[in-house]
Amino acid sequence: MIDPGRYEEIRAVTDLATRDDPGQGVRVQKLSLAADRETVLPVEAALGYSISQHLFLGVGSHLLVEGGSDFVYLHRLTEHLVSVGRVGLDARFSIIPVGSVDNVPPFVALLGRRLEVSVLVDGRQSSRQLARVKAAASANGVSDSALIVCETVTGVPSNGDIEDLFSVDDYLKLFRWGVEDLQAGALKDTQQPIVKRIEDVRGEYNHALPAHALTSHRDEFFQTVSEETLRRFEELFVLLNGTLDDGQ
Repeated sequence: MIDPGRYEEIRAVTDLATRDDPGQGVRVQKLSLAADRETVLPVEAALGYSISQHLFLGVGSHLLVEGGSDFVYLHRLTEHLVSVGRVGLDARFSIIPVGSVDNVPPFVALLGRRLEVSVLVDGRQSSRQLARVKAAASANGVSDSALIVCETVTGVPSNGDIEDLFSVDDYLKLFRWGVEDLQAGALKDTQQPIVKRIEDVRGEYNHALPAHALTSHRDEFFQTVSEETLRRFEELFVLLNGTLDDGQ
């Protein structure tokens, strides 16, 4: 009964009562990424069930992506672009996050034989990971044209990630909302992906936090989003939509 595309509407019900203070009662609130494991686990299970049912029924087209950040970005940018009369991700796609790039080849092998599958991956087209994805696709009837790499979008670094579809200022806005304050002037002036540039100056961070900030601040974000960001995502959606059997 959970719609993965509207995960932000999920509410957590937490029993705050203890033996020493039984009067605290129950609290209903938005689900926090910082919630304890017992609270988050049922939601993870429900989302997994929703996705597995879609796969079991074999309805529609399936887009494999590396992780939850991709899932959120594709949903939110599609919603906005379509709302202003531009191209978003085709509604026939079901977006399936597989956890990491290492999980993509086995998922392609598992699903490619019986379902219509497209794939979006980060990184260099010549990378070892992409070679494994291509091998799995070739062995299981998935066309090489169904594999889209983020770097094929105009303006994205040759080893870029989905975060590089955002302008630097747009992504740093999400980073400040989701992680901590960081200004563009603090980054090294290189052609490296934005995630690497950030991690070079402040260390590793949870890439899902800026993505979820886009959901919680979506109205504010899209009021000032740059044309650069919209153009890159629209170009990506045109590429992904073109992987459908009818190319529409």
